[in-house]
Amino acid sequence: MNIISLKYDLVAKLSANLNKYLRYHRVEHTLDVFEACSRLALLEGLSTSETTILLTAALLHDSGFLETYENHEQSSINLAQTMLPGYDYTPDEIETVVNLINATRMPTEARTHLAQILCDADLDYLGRTDFFEIAGYLRIEWEDCCNRFYSDEEWNTLQKQFLENHTYYTDSARKLRDIQKGINLDRL
Repeated sequence: MNIISLKYDLVAKLSANLNKYLRYHRVEHTLDVFEACSRLALLEGLSTSETTILLTAALLHDSGFLETYENHEQSSINLAQTMLPGYDYTPDEIETVVNLINATRMPTEARTHLAQILCDADLDYLGRTDFFEIAGYLRIEWEDCCNRFYSDEEWNTLQKQFLENHTYYTDSARKLRDIQKGINLDRL
């Protein structure tokens, strides 16, 4: 698995080709999820091969935004299936990556440990001090890309409900992020 070349090539592709109206689902989000997966993989005691698979899925999980907004996960899966053989991934490794990408569909259904880590990393920002800034990017993106407009009160209610209904899957993510997530919820 040649994840170093994959990361370089995919980040270049995302940087050059993602829609400029994607304020949340931009290359920074992909790299943020990648870093959160790296941190959680270490804390959760993953092997090197498990970590490589997880990080591969992190890189590709939102790559479908290159083609479509709706059902972008399927486009991400298609891209993974097309790209990964060229980076020395086996069919079984590709299938695992596909299953991990599939787990990030909202609402998430993380049935494996790797899927739980990826889903926790994808929503890592919920329990960080930059939550409001990042949530603001999502709000702008929804306005620009989906014609979904919210008053401040509606937006805060939506965010509050999301935080109240969200639970990190892994002990590591809960230990890292639950306290700040509670503070963010109180601020809402």
